[in-house]
Amino acid sequence: MNYMKLMGAVAGLGVLAAGGALLVSPAPAAAGGAVLDGPFTVDTVHSSVVFKIKHKDIANFYGVFKEITGTFNLDTADASKTAIDVSVKADTIDTRNSGRDNHARSADFLSVKEFPTITFKSTSAKKTGDASFDVTGDLTFRGVTKPVTAAVVQTGANGAGMEAKFSIKRSDFGNTTMVGKGLSDEVEFVVSVEKK
Repeated sequence: MNYMKLMGAVAGLGVLAAGGALLVSPAPAAAGGAVLDGPFTVDTVHSSVVFKIKHKDIANFYGVFKEITGTFNLDTADASKTAIDVSVKADTIDTRNSGRDNHARSADFLSVKEFPTITFKSTSAKKTGDASFDVTGDLTFRGVTKPVTAAVVQTGANGAGMEAKFSIKRSDFGNTTMVGKGLSDEVEFVVSVEKK
């Protein structure tokens, strides 16, 4: 292919500057780029709740809760319209060991028969970046409600996905089993959700 044919083949991609350099034009904007209106319903199938706890002051241990439901709305233009209201089914804890799972569900830890859900309902939010927020809300765990602030990042286009990170002390919620005797008091959570 000679030079002229080559230039003809790429003509649809850009324009030629002085000296024959090709300036590539930006791709046309995709259709349907309008901001989506929330709140969104959490897609349980494609959302995750992961927790981390220190075991015997040796290594971090990770587990998951397999069921989260609720709604969320992230508003980068007006943070006051940002809202999160989610519920985790406590007995869906999964640590990859059935004996440990049953112990975690017992009164020693989650007490799932008495307290079947862990909930978070936001009360305020402030922007910390172009697509990030500090979201404060009421966390209810084992029947105790305390304020918690989560660092939230918009992960999906148009606010259709988000990830929140926060930590708690179990003792603040009335759970002291094995604190200082094999398990840390602090538990860290990562909650990643997308719209249904």
